[in-house]
Amino acid sequence: MENRHIIWGALINGPDGNDGHIDNRADFGSNEVTIDYNTSLIAALAAQYDLQGQGQCPLTNFPPLEPEGNEYYTLSNSNDAGGCRSQITVTLVNETSHVPRYDTHISVKYFFDISELLAKGRSINDVTASLIYDRGATEFGEPTSISKPQVCPRAPRTTIVRWLEAMSSGANRAAQAPRTFMIEHWVNNGAGCTWDPSND
Repeated sequence: MENRHIIWGALINGPDGNDGHIDNRADFGSNEVTIDYNTSLIAALAAQYDLQGQGQCPLTNFPPLEPEGNEYYTLSNSNDAGGCRSQITVTLVNETSHVPRYDTHISVKYFFDISELLAKGRSINDVTASLIYDRGATEFGEPTSISKPQVCPRAPRTTIVRWLEAMSSGANRAAQAPRTFMIEHWVNNGAGCTWDPSND
């Protein structure tokens, strides 16, 4: 299993009575990092430095900086909202390693194909998008905003996709649970159903 963080220089529990060690993080009896013996280790090392380490310098570039990782990622699923509309549930997961803070630069984009609308003489302007559930607003008091449907500038002219941005005014603080919101897209169909959710 990959280690998200490395505690350089930490003392773990062990070895056992036979001078063996079980290298398995699930075995906390062998791998637990606790305050009591790590405090004692630091005190002993400080004494050694005071007695025998005068004039010595720490290693350069140690400990190494942790590589940057993805703080946020999304999970999503398509709900059955009928044949004339699409309903998507998105969960924005926060796995930041930073201290709790406001982050106002988070956006989520959702892409879908409206080729069937173009074939029937409709356009992106006929698409309506609404936020029908927003956990940030209901539980955290920090509502997510939603943009109007837009044409994706990088898509071929024959395939127009919608570009959704869901912004938060600092909703993804490290101390809070994942943000979940539900988006629904549809077209005012008039006489017939012009929306095809199967190609989203």
